[in-house]
Amino acid sequence: MKKFMICFSALVLILGFGGMASATSTTFDFTGVSNLNTYMDTTFGSNVDVSNLESRTQSGIFGGSAAIRTDNGATGSLDFDPSGSGLPSTFKILSVSFTWGVYDSTTGYDFVLDVYNDATGHWVDNYFTKSDVSDGAYGDSGTLTFAGTMEVTQLRIHDDGEHDVGIDNLVINDNRTTVSPVPEPGTMLLLGFGLLGLASIRRKFTK
Repeated sequence: MKKFMICFSALVLILGFGGMASATSTTFDFTGVSNLNTYMDTTFGSNVDVSNLESRTQSGIFGGSAAIRTDNGATGSLDFDPSGSGLPSTFKILSVSFTWGVYDSTTGYDFVLDVYNDATGHWVDNYFTKSDVSDGAYGDSGTLTFAGTMEVTQLRIHDDGEHDVGIDNLVINDNRTTVSPVPEPGTMLLLGFGLLGLASIRRKFTK
């Protein structure tokens, strides 16, 4: 019986610690970028296709910090599609945050973020929009969380296709799991049972 209690308590503890998992968070600050494709791949740890985007540091935009912007006003995209990229087929982006900016427009243009939903095979246009912005305008997007039914794998930034817009300090939270130092309530309960079991066994052995 004692051996069973020891094994049971140890198993509960292992399961408890093993359950401490959370989403993976990746931050792109675009500092010192000489090759954007290499930077995205290296930072994310898997292949990221970058289309019509370039790295840029420009005084007055994002406080002069490094960022990425659309190339000659084209629509810029970041493709995290798991097909052929080394990501699991179940990969999806859970939420994003970033600072948006407008490089060279006159008043009246929009900054727009579209997202691609793999579950439906369609783009969700205007998921985030800052309307009627002007040259040099920039601000914080906050955290944009995607519904559980969405399988977001691509991001697309643009205005009306004529002027350059950009993003900085892009944070991608996805569903790949990593060990988390903050346990969930269920994990805490498992750990509690395990510790109580070990404490009970210790008392029996010390009597």
